[in-house]
Amino acid sequence: MSEDIFWAIFGATFILVWGIILVLARHLRIKAQLQLREMVHREIMLAMEKNVPLPEVGSIAELAGTTEALWPRIKRLLPAFSLGTGLVLAGLGAGLAAAFYFASDRGLSQVWTLGLIPLCVGAGFLLYHAVAGRTAT
Repeated sequence: MSEDIFWAIFGATFILVWGIILVLARHLRIKAQLQLREMVHREIMLAMEKNVPLPEVGSIAELAGTTEALWPRIKRLLPAFSLGTGLVLAGLGAGLAAAFYFASDRGLSQVWTLGLIPLCVGAGFLLYHAVAGRTAT
């Protein structure tokens, strides 16, 4: 078997296996949400049959842990995430630019501007952190 055919088969198999894994994970998540809804429904029905006050149940979204229910937590963590990510990317970009600029190899010293990409992305995260911090107060 030639090397080209091997890599084509390997790539197709890799994509197929990851596709199956993603579909299986989605199926398991939907199944868990349905079981949770059935459990809440069963509990409410039993409470209604016995004339017991209904348990306080928020929306199913809160129970299932969907994005709508998690948004307040995400909103709280976003400024800290943007600060940390911005600092790491800015430091990485500055380090890469310096390492490439001072490299003894002529080819590497000519591409020192590649370090500016993560540096600018990190600066964008830091700018977002500054703007989000001002609007949050």
